[in-house]
Amino acid sequence: RNAWLRAERTGEDTRNWWPPDEERKAIATLEAWKEPYPHRRLVILVQVMTGLRFSEIRALQRCDVDLDTPGLWIRRAMARKRIGTPKNKRARFQVLPRTLADELEEWMGHPVDDEPPDETALLFAGPSGGPLANNSLNRWYRQLAAQAEIKPISSHGARHTSGSTYAVMGVGQKMIAKLLGHVSTKSTERYTHIQVGDTRALVEARWAALRPR
Repeated sequence: RNAWLRAERTGEDTRNWWPPDEERKAIATLEAWKEPYPHRRLVILVQVMTGLRFSEIRALQRCDVDLDTPGLWIRRAMARKRIGTPKNKRARFQVLPRTLADELEEWMGHPVDDEPPDETALLFAGPSGGPLANNSLNRWYRQLAAQAEIKPISSHGARHTSGSTYAVMGVGQKMIAKLLGHVSTKSTERYTHIQVGDTRALVEARWAALRPR
């Protein structure tokens, strides 16, 4: 079961993640992608900052975006074309940095064929309009790494990057698990303010450290 995901797992000795100095170079390089590759840029920024699993990021819908808090509701995961619950079997709320949420709002606001947006539409579709494929996302990561002159990683490596960067910041294992969705915190709408209060400062501090001065 989920054999297609297991193939993406990489041993720790291969360092399938970016240390903070390489992560900063990657984020700085993404600034040049605003015009030519806005979609690719936002997918990577969101995954690196949130540490979302590939199955979770490809299942995101427009209605999962909370622009007020701000953040993302992780309610489902998509393995190939099958939609199910996230790996931990529970929905959770993932905080986004405010400026990244603002960029996401602007990008989402672009009209398509002058029709109102479908709130159940995929937030990050693939090049053909269907679900995003792992090989497409991994290709974008390789392209970014080549431009930034850093070690190439996979989309799963972006999740490792998020966790390892928080560890370097001195964040404890329990909080990192919470940020990455390893442990259920019974995230429902009435408890969102609790999780946001715990994690917002960490997310904003990391975002501030990554953005070019």
